Amino acid sequence: MCVHLCALTPYDPFSKKKSVTRTIRIDEAYDDVLRYEAERSGVSVNTIVDQILRKYSQSYRFLENSAVIVAIPTLVSFLETLDEAIIGELGKAAGSEHPKELLLKRGLPLTYEAAVWYIIELLGKNSGWYRATYHNREDKDIIHLSHTLGRKWSVFVNEYVVEFFKRVLEISPETEIGSSSVTLMITKSKIKRAS
Repeated sequence: MCVHLCALTPYDPFSKKKSVTRTIRIDEAYDDVLRYEAERSGVSVNTIVDQILRKYSQSYRFLENSAVIVAIPTLVSFLETLDEAIIGELGKAAGSEHPKELLLKRGLPLTYEAAVWYIIELLGKNSGWYRATYHNREDKDIIHLSHTLGRKWSVFVNEYVVEFFKRVLEISPETEIGSSSVTLMITKSKIKRAS
């Protein structure tokens, strides 16, 4: 059995598997922040800069002028005012169009590997929707998405990812919704892997 946590992705569509050396000039105050964060996280400044550049390359550059950052308590307050059925409809509507568009916008193929990357890396690690755990089992893949936003967020995420898999890959994953999680189970015989 192979287990990948959200920091490890089974597929990285942007990686060229080699690094380059680049010298840049930054304000000393930003360097202080980078050094502080590196020390706090127990990693090098280079690792912090690489993480920032990866998030920008994979996500943030595509969202300029089309996304907002909302504090978690504010999002939870919004969710609490809506009926669960409406939240499900919103998730389904968003999952039917946006993920496919965002994969194509990045020049990615509509493959299972790209879809899993999108769910784990882009929505999980880069966008903070949840913490994703990927389990590659003999007969199925299991993707567990945990968060702290409550059941209504679970309903939204469930409808979003189910509709995404249906529209992009013609796969209907089995799901389990919890008060703070969604678990997807995808039977391997249904998966068309990229060659």
